[in-house]
Amino acid sequence: MEFIDKFIIPYVTILGLSQNEYELSKVYMLSYGLKPSDAFHLATMKNHNIEIIVSEDKDFDKINEIKRIWL
Repeated sequence: MEFIDKFIIPYVTILGLSQNEYELSKVYMLSYGLKPSDAFHLATMKNHNIEIIVSEDKDFDKINEIKRIWL
Protein backbone atom coordinates (compact mmCIF):
# COMPACT_ATOMS: atom_id res chain seq x y z
CA MET A 1 0.00 0.00 0.00
CA GLU A 2 2.87 2.34 0.73
CA PHE A 3 4.14 1.93 -2.85
CA ILE A 4 0.70 2.78 -4.27
CA ASP A 5 0.26 5.75 -1.94
CA LYS A 6 3.69 7.15 -2.75
CA PHE A 7 4.22 6.37 -6.43
CA ILE A 8 0.78 5.84 -8.00
CA ILE A 9 -1.88 7.96 -6.28
CA PRO A 10 -0.11 11.32 -6.84
CA TYR A 11 -0.19 10.72 -10.61
CA VAL A 12 -3.67 9.34 -11.23
CA THR A 13 -7.27 10.46 -10.99
CA ILE A 14 -9.66 8.00 -9.39
CA LEU A 15 -12.98 7.95 -11.22
CA GLY A 16 -16.24 6.93 -9.62
CA LEU A 17 -18.85 4.53 -10.95
CA SER A 18 -22.36 5.63 -11.80
CA GLN A 19 -25.47 4.11 -13.31
CA ASN A 20 -24.03 4.95 -16.75
CA GLU A 21 -20.97 2.77 -16.16
CA TYR A 22 -23.15 -0.02 -14.78
CA GLU A 23 -25.43 -0.05 -17.84
CA LEU A 24 -22.52 0.07 -20.29
CA SER A 25 -20.63 -2.63 -18.39
CA LYS A 26 -23.57 -5.02 -18.93
CA VAL A 27 -23.28 -4.45 -22.68
CA TYR A 28 -19.53 -5.18 -22.57
CA MET A 29 -19.98 -8.34 -20.50
CA LEU A 30 -22.45 -9.71 -23.03
CA SER A 31 -20.69 -8.44 -26.16
CA TYR A 32 -17.11 -9.39 -25.29
CA GLY A 33 -17.52 -12.00 -22.56
CA LEU A 34 -15.65 -9.79 -20.09
CA LYS A 35 -15.58 -10.37 -16.35
CA PRO A 36 -17.57 -7.75 -14.42
CA SER A 37 -14.46 -5.95 -13.13
CA ASP A 38 -13.01 -5.69 -16.66
CA ALA A 39 -16.35 -4.50 -18.02
CA PHE A 40 -16.55 -1.77 -15.34
CA HIS A 41 -13.03 -0.62 -16.22
CA LEU A 42 -13.91 -0.49 -19.91
CA ALA A 43 -17.21 1.30 -19.33
CA THR A 44 -15.51 3.91 -17.15
CA MET A 45 -12.82 4.41 -19.78
CA LYS A 46 -15.39 4.87 -22.55
CA ASN A 47 -17.47 7.32 -20.50
CA HIS A 48 -14.37 9.44 -19.86
CA ASN A 49 -12.86 9.18 -23.37
CA ILE A 50 -9.88 7.14 -22.18
CA GLU A 51 -8.42 4.95 -24.93
CA ILE A 52 -5.34 3.38 -23.28
CA ILE A 53 -5.13 1.00 -20.34
CA VAL A 54 -1.98 -0.22 -18.62
CA SER A 55 -2.71 -3.82 -17.72
CA GLU A 56 -1.37 -7.35 -17.85
CA ASP A 57 -4.92 -8.58 -18.58
CA LYS A 58 -5.02 -9.91 -22.16
CA ASP A 59 -8.85 -9.80 -22.16
CA PHE A 60 -8.55 -6.11 -23.03
CA ASP A 61 -6.92 -7.11 -26.32
CA LYS A 62 -10.38 -8.20 -27.54
CA ILE A 63 -11.56 -4.58 -27.50
CA ASN A 64 -10.66 -2.72 -30.70
CA GLU A 65 -11.65 0.70 -29.31
CA ILE A 66 -8.86 0.71 -26.72
CA LYS A 67 -5.17 -0.05 -26.60
CA ARG A 68 -3.59 -2.13 -23.85
CA ILE A 69 -0.06 -1.38 -22.75
CA TRP A 70 1.81 -4.00 -20.77
CA LEU A 71 4.66 -2.95 -18.50
